Amino acid sequence: MPLFLKILTSLAVCVLLPSCITTKSVSSQNTIKPNCTPKATFTPSTVNITSSGVFSFFSKNQNFNYDLKSSKWACELPNTPIVNTFEQIDAQMVLETINSKKNKSSEVITKNIELTPRTEFRSYVTKHCDMLGLSYLFELDAGPNKKIIGCQVNVLANSAIMWKQSNNDPSVQIAYLPIYQPFFNQYLNSIE
Repeated sequence: MPLFLKILTSLAVCVLLPSCITTKSVSSQNTIKPNCTPKATFTPSTVNITSSGVFSFFSKNQNFNYDLKSSKWACELPNTPIVNTFEQIDAQMVLETINSKKNKSSEVITKNIELTPRTEFRSYVTKHCDMLGLSYLFELDAGPNKKIIGCQVNVLANSAIMWKQSNNDPSVQIAYLPIYQPFFNQYLNSIE
């Protein structure tokens, strides 16, 4: 008889257990991942650059986020402070640069700027980088007669605007990737 009770108890548990479990139907809509990459027809009205290095593109009805550190589109809206904002023409320029993937070292743009002979190079670069929202400054060892300073959104960014000056020359050479063109344009506007 004890064997019969064990079998009956086991059978009752097997029958009753599934009836106590609630089931939830899985909708196919919940398994579809959101599209975080803009379509070719997307036209941004502004782009905000955050201190974490995310470029947030906005239009009237949509927004997309590009993470400069990982060079990928991200679904999450950043919750870090905005360090700079560019309007439609510049926002479109940055988007086109990202989409064309022309943001590699082979695409570096260089420009020469004349400074007055009494301009202190490091102070000048620091002032303009801060104005652009590029708060992380670093200096490279370039030899006894050259100074090179870079500035970027943060220490983790994979690119920067680089400033180079020779000790005997009042001109400064500025080098940057195409994604930084709006920053450079803003710099030019500030010195005119």
